[in-house]
Amino acid sequence: MSSTTYRNYKTEEEVREDGVEWQDSASQCTKNNHHLYTTVAEFESHLDPHYRSNHKIPRLIRHTALLVVMIRTPCLGPNGALSFRYGSGIIQRVRIEKRQECPVKNCKTCSRNREYGIITVTTVLHVITSQSDAEKTTALLDFDDENAKGRHLQGFKLQETEKDAGELDWCAVEFYTHDLVLVSELKTKLADYHKLQAEVYSEFKDKANGLVIVVGHPHGGPKKISFGEVGKEKGKEIKKDVREQQEWCQYRYSTATCPGSSGSTVYILGQPLCGYGYWFGHGHNHSAFVEDARCGSSSVGVDNVVR
Repeated sequence: MSSTTYRNYKTEEEVREDGVEWQDSASQCTKNNHHLYTTVAEFESHLDPHYRSNHKIPRLIRHTALLVVMIRTPCLGPNGALSFRYGSGIIQRVRIEKRQECPVKNCKTCSRNREYGIITVTTVLHVITSQSDAEKTTALLDFDDENAKGRHLQGFKLQETEKDAGELDWCAVEFYTHDLVLVSELKTKLADYHKLQAEVYSEFKDKANGLVIVVGHPHGGPKKISFGEVGKEKGKEIKKDVREQQEWCQYRYSTATCPGSSGSTVYILGQPLCGYGYWFGHGHNHSAFVEDARCGSSSVGVDNVVR
């Protein structure tokens, strides 16, 4: 395991040597919070009955989980051995490219129709640090339990970043696939997700009490869900002003995270997200653990300014 410490923050990527399994890493974890995680199949029994009784919230959590991926990037470990850096991310955009140059040189799969899918994933910059990293990175879909094989996407482009790691620490990475059935499936899931986000916000914008949901792949293992609350002190910090109706901000929260959780999606009930599916309105990803405050901290994200 390897993490970077800055200003009492400890980033939560995980670095494991090739051949070391996630179970080995999890067994050595010292955070003592694994009991606070739940699986995608069982999360409803862990959700507060007040929220569970509203069918839209479990549906939104389930749709969120469908779009969360595990990220793996090859790197050199502390001893110079081949290792992999693990994190998490969420699909934010899906599109089909036609008659463009394929990311695969001399590709024969799409040579006739020149058609392939581009899947944009948001995560944090300390997990995928450069264009070189992006080209070597894979994303694993549907890794929901120990027996799931999942589906792989290949990265090829670091699309956008907020470069001040530890302050903003956000990026978007493009992955490609020639599986156009998968592309169609993901487009439908993403549209349903955005619709549910809007519906839940409309219902809870005036009565939310700070529920924070984190979905990701702690220790690079199967997908987990954890619940917590926005921090009572410094729960939200404005980082910079971009447009009049936007707040570029970070959140702190009590929700359980571990190494490998970096890049996990952070959903805050009642949060006024701005511009679903567009860069000017991206949500928050988990970034670090604040050691002195014993809480999690997100990457920068964009809230709509509600007057």
